[in-house]
Amino acid sequence: MPHPAAFALHKLIISARRTKEEKLLKDRKEAFAVLTALVRKGDKGEIKSMLDGMPSRWRKRVIDVLTETDNIEIMKILK
Repeated sequence: MPHPAAFALHKLIISARRTKEEKLLKDRKEAFAVLTALVRKGDKGEIKSMLDGMPSRWRKRVIDVLTETDNIEIMKILK
């Protein structure tokens, strides 16, 4: 079973590929809910570690989605 941070980051990557708006929004909503819960739990380091372990193209997609959605809280953790 993947760590919730891996699940959430994967959802952000997949959301960038979605053609249907409702699925895109659902993926992002789920990802942000999980990431927010992890931040509140104190797992910021785990989120950063998961992102750092991803290939550079995946990291760029995650950052692009976060930038596009103006998710400043999560961006601060990942930089």
